[in-house]
Amino acid sequence: MSFEADLDPEPVAQFSRWFADAQAAGVPQSEAMVLATATAEGRPSARMVLLKGWGAEGFVWFTGYDSRKGAELSANPSAALLFFWQPMGRQVRIEGAVERTTRQESEVYFQTRPLGSQVAAAISLQSHPIASRAELEAAYAALAEEAGEGPLPLPEQTPAVVMTTGLPEPPPVAATLKVVL
Repeated sequence: MSFEADLDPEPVAQFSRWFADAQAAGVPQSEAMVLATATAEGRPSARMVLLKGWGAEGFVWFTGYDSRKGAELSANPSAALLFFWQPMGRQVRIEGAVERTTRQESEVYFQTRPLGSQVAAAISLQSHPIASRAELEAAYAALAEEAGEGPLPLPEQTPAVVMTTGLPEPPPVAATLKVVL
């Protein structure tokens, strides 16, 4: 069977299969992806984020609206994602428009996070300088004590959900078998 014949004609189904393959193969942090954004003027930036879900409607990750990436997505609501599963010789590129999901969807997700993660998200102002690590640790300790057993309410600035409505690119054949899906 040829490589092309083994590809699912439905891109999201193919992504799901490759993602499951990466997890089954023990690829570390198979949900980690590069998120590339750009300013309104087109100046690009990229960082690693974690995929939290996907389906026919798109790919979901969480970020603070007040972070650099949140500001860039507000000014230029397009993004690119890149999954690289090196041990398998596979990568998947996804490009498309982004949109915020509802506050209710963000709240549901936020409540699934461990309390320590909720505290960290509440005190963190992503992409903004801090005076010192000690100040950050003190803020964390104070909120953790106040929270007790939790849970915390969803902070205004984070984590907000962004969903790309793009789909993986059609897969061209690559000589190295590192197919861009």
